[in-house]
Amino acid sequence: MKYINITLVFFLLIFTIESQAETNGLHLQKYCDDYVKGYIHNTWTSPTQSLNAGKCAGSVMSMAIMFLQETNVAKEDSQYCFTGDVINRDQFVQIVLKYLKDNPKKLNQIAEYLILDSLREAYPCN
Repeated sequence: MKYINITLVFFLLIFTIESQAETNGLHLQKYCDDYVKGYIHNTWTSPTQSLNAGKCAGSVMSMAIMFLQETNVAKEDSQYCFTGDVINRDQFVQIVLKYLKDNPKKLNQIAEYLILDSLREAYPCN
């Protein structure tokens, strides 16, 4: 049973890495556009839009959590200076989407890097 669990985790990790490798800024922008249309403007048009919105929210929030943890753990060495203001998922998504639209030449880069870049720009250390 132990080997089955290890094998299962291994295959899940491989599939996760493969799916993440395909996500760049162009994909993320589409996913987050669908998020804004669905969650913020409440205009759902298809199941694919719902799936894309979930991909956006998951990607953005996983990186935002890492961002928030870094600002709390390594305050002196942090690249980000989160002000501690209350912020929700919609606001994080809008920060990322604005960054993507303002930097179209970077859309071929890996989505997670772009998310972190958008947070660095939104919350720079003074």
